[in-house]
Amino acid sequence: MAQDDRLGAREDRAWALVRTARIAAITGEFAQARSWIDEADVLLEELEDWHGSADALGARCVVELSTGNFDQALELAEQLAALVRILPDADRAGPESEAQWALANALLGRAVVDNDRSSAERSRALFAARVDAAAAGPLYDQAGSLDNLAYCLFVLGEYSDGIAAARRALRKLLELEATVESQTDAASESLLTIGSALSETGEADIGVKLVSAARRMNRENGVAEWAVGRLVLDRIETNARAALGDEGYEAAARRGEALSRDEAIEFALSLIDSSPTPPEQAPPR
Repeated sequence: MAQDDRLGAREDRAWALVRTARIAAITGEFAQARSWIDEADVLLEELEDWHGSADALGARCVVELSTGNFDQALELAEQLAALVRILPDADRAGPESEAQWALANALLGRAVVDNDRSSAERSRALFAARVDAAAAGPLYDQAGSLDNLAYCLFVLGEYSDGIAAARRALRKLLELEATVESQTDAASESLLTIGSALSETGEADIGVKLVSAARRMNRENGVAEWAVGRLVLDRIETNARAALGDEGYEAAARRGEALSRDEAIEFALSLIDSSPTPPEQAPPR
């Protein structure tokens, strides 16, 4: 009995370490997250808890994606997909979905860093499949899958389609919030995509306004920006400053930061996008 209690305590600690590491990755405490995952890996391997090991591997994917280590994230996603195949059927759904998500994001990161359109196209196919798979599922999953696809379309230069997908995601979130009578913290991703796309299609003033509102929301929620997101946003800022001038850029940013969450969402949904999608755009650098 005492031995069972010790095993149970070790298993509980391992799972708790992974859960806490995931939170640390969201807030940007990446070194601490890696340390906790390392400790969890040792415990889970000793316990031969492969479901737990899959969860730890998924958490490690998130950390490496967040910090811009896309080649490593790609390898980890492939390892996770292989591990999923030995899990019991009842344990496969979550890790399998996370492996596909991690693979798609690793390819998208590679597309941005290496200006690799083929990786972006592979990412688009994976994200589109996730949208289809989520269509009959919970509203939060539908919104999340649409957000991922929207950002991928933005990277591909398909700005109108990216904006449309991000707006669909926002409406799914609003539908969810009306159902549960509570706000989520996920709206900023849609706003970032819409603002980024508008900034690249001659609407820099409006785009900067939405991007600034979204970044302020993330700061207030303690959400760290991913490395690939910073790369793209730095480029957007450079282009927007060139279009608006420094004073114009700063004024637009201040207007965005002054928007409340609900005002930013209402503003994003009220816009009518008339900008054409440029043909065969390279991924942004």
